[in-house]
Amino acid sequence: MNPKGLPVFDVMIIGAGVIGAAIIRELSKYRLQVAIFEKNLQVAQETSAGNSGVIHGGFDPSPGTLAAKLNLLGRHIYENEWFNQLDFPRQKVDSLVLAFNDLETQEIERLYNQGIANGLKKHELQIESITRDSELFIVKTINSHSQSASYGSRFIINAAGHYADVIARMIDDRDFSLKARRGQYRVIEKTERGLINDHILFLAPTIHGKGVRSRFVIAGANGFLDVSCILLANLRRKVRSGIRLSGPKPLSNSVGPRGH
Repeated sequence: MNPKGLPVFDVMIIGAGVIGAAIIRELSKYRLQVAIFEKNLQVAQETSAGNSGVIHGGFDPSPGTLAAKLNLLGRHIYENEWFNQLDFPRQKVDSLVLAFNDLETQEIERLYNQGIANGLKKHELQIESITRDSELFIVKTINSHSQSASYGSRFIINAAGHYADVIARMIDDRDFSLKARRGQYRVIEKTERGLINDHILFLAPTIHGKGVRSRFVIAGANGFLDVSCILLANLRRKVRSGIRLSGPKPLSNSVGPRGH
């Protein structure tokens, strides 16, 4: 029943990043009226853009957690479904976690055992408000011209990235909160690719974070792939002493928030 004459959907997804797009792709297999809402002019401009583009291996999250379960499930979807069904640039590489002392070596052993325990063997509309009306959620949006519109939906999927807690609070859900961290990418010449030998390099994590990572990035143009080196630094308030951004002059440098 729709007493207000609003456009009504079975499911509305808030956020057109990787997660939102994956969800709507899956829901498209069913006979449902589905809509996806995105506040930016292009898709995947927030959380999906501010990450290293590496599929999680599955050794990082604590065993038994939802993150551990989803890490492996997401990796399975990438490797067994999306790689076979979708056409996008990708390359399979190995990652190395580097240790420089006995304490870091112990941390790597812990990550190894954690990965085994997780199942590894030896991945432009702004929402103004959400209210509940009878059997529907009423979602009010506003565009860049201050024009508002309302929609109804039986279900809402929150895929708003590092704004997910803001969306959740619109229905008084305060079970979680997110804090964006500052991250920095530096892209260097592809001639320096040999510095990392086609690997993804991680430092052993500490209580302050993962520190500096390095990898090469795949970027395509007109069907051609251009592989370059990339140096990723998670610049947090406390960074391990002695770690500095040095080396070849970068081609580009960008800074932005990362969900945490």
